[in-house]
Amino acid sequence: MLFQIYSCLQEIIPQLVLISTILQTLYVLAHFEEDLESLGLYEAVRATCYGIQMSVANFYAIFKLYYPAIGTFFTPVGELGMALHEMWEVSALPMGYLPYEEYFPCEVELALLEKQEPALFETYCELMCHFYICSSMHGNHKGASSSSKSWGNYLLPNLKDAPEAAYYGVANEEIFRRMKEHAQGDIVLKEDDGIYEKGDILRSSHHQARQPMSRKALLVGFLSVLLKRCVVPSPSSDVILPTVLLSAVRLVHGRSLGLLLAMVRCIQRGLRTLTEAFCRPLATKMGKGTILPRDRPNPRIGFPYTYLMAWFNLHCPAISQAGEEPPEGVLVAHLRRFEVSSWSQIYVVAVCKLL
Repeated sequence: MLFQIYSCLQEIIPQLVLISTILQTLYVLAHFEEDLESLGLYEAVRATCYGIQMSVANFYAIFKLYYPAIGTFFTPVGELGMALHEMWEVSALPMGYLPYEEYFPCEVELALLEKQEPALFETYCELMCHFYICSSMHGNHKGASSSSKSWGNYLLPNLKDAPEAAYYGVANEEIFRRMKEHAQGDIVLKEDDGIYEKGDILRSSHHQARQPMSRKALLVGFLSVLLKRCVVPSPSSDVILPTVLLSAVRLVHGRSLGLLLAMVRCIQRGLRTLTEAFCRPLATKMGKGTILPRDRPNPRIGFPYTYLMAWFNLHCPAISQAGEEPPEGVLVAHLRRFEVSSWSQIYVVAVCKLL
């Protein structure tokens, strides 16, 4: 059972290190501090800089206490539920008043968005062009997804040599080279097609790279990685889908989304999925014969592990040696106390005695 948990944890535990390096996160915190403060997201982003070291033993000991029917933990001293005010104290994520959703808007919604919120629509279109460019440059020619590492390096490509400007415009020669290399050139219509007439030119998204990325679009791109790496990770935490971009755009334009509720829901869904997978009777792939290691459950789920472990530490501080308390009167997310922390025990039996 412990082997099954360990192999699964390698998939469900995204480390809270944004965009692939702490340097890029610190850059955003330094250069977008006022923007993040006005959006109520600065402390939430700051808390995710370093994360918590993965511990299979501690997770397994806590997971044994979970009761999926009601989503609580039965401990020797009583029943624990993830109260929202406690999860806010851990993460500093906003409660919000609009639901967090990931989807790709239809043509009708885009037309309505362009009419009612032109600034938001402009940011969304700009970022979609850059996302499509990044996807086509890194193996996905359909622009359907991009890895968090490649997307992060595309957004912030030159922090070491030019930290004063995160993103420069691309020269014409480089744009045409990309278009040729990735078969993403302009298209001249040979016949009428809907609202387009014969001879119209559909320009490639790569032309957007000629202009430096706007400040809002850059922050949106960063938050899209934050959301998928930390708050509501996908089954593969390294994949960024375009469905997350509209929610990130709305955040930057001041919409109050329920990130806290989305994160808690993601934890509950992940725990229930793990419980179902590990409690299901084992069977071979063919339904008969000897059960082999490959027949063991190996679910792929998105799971904000770090928030769960930090929350449990609120109720059982003995499981880890957290850092110092913040100065009196200074409000920081509980997660930040784990930047220099370590787990008290490394064996399941020893951890269970602490709970």
